[in-house]
Amino acid sequence: MQQAAQRSPKIEYLGRKPLPEVYDLLGEAIFLVVPSLWYETFGRVVVEAYAKGTPVLVSNLGAIAELVIPEQTGFHFQAGDSSSLAATVDRLLAQPQQLQHLRQQARLQFETYYTAEKNYQQLMEIYQSVCAKGTAYK
Repeated sequence: MQQAAQRSPKIEYLGRKPLPEVYDLLGEAIFLVVPSLWYETFGRVVVEAYAKGTPVLVSNLGAIAELVIPEQTGFHFQAGDSSSLAATVDRLLAQPQQLQHLRQQARLQFETYYTAEKNYQQLMEIYQSVCAKGTAYK
């Protein structure tokens, strides 16, 4: 990353940052790119981006890809294919009006599914479901 930043004025290498600063930077970003080559079990970074209203471009692998709704909260690109990623970035940058829509949808996705209150509700529903099944066997 540091070498790429030295070669291109469009890349700025920031190094390690405290988490609150990372969240601020994430909120200022046009979009987040997650070029994972692994089948992630959950994409926390995607949810953190949504919390800041930042759309996400992800490789089309596993659970992390399932978090991104194409043309709503971000885009998918072919994992390990830099041409696919570049085309996806070019497509998005060529449509600045779509960026505002993506930002709104990303934040809405967070508010709908990932707030502490929503997680509490989901957890309580799971507990109630398990308890109801448990009493059915008695």
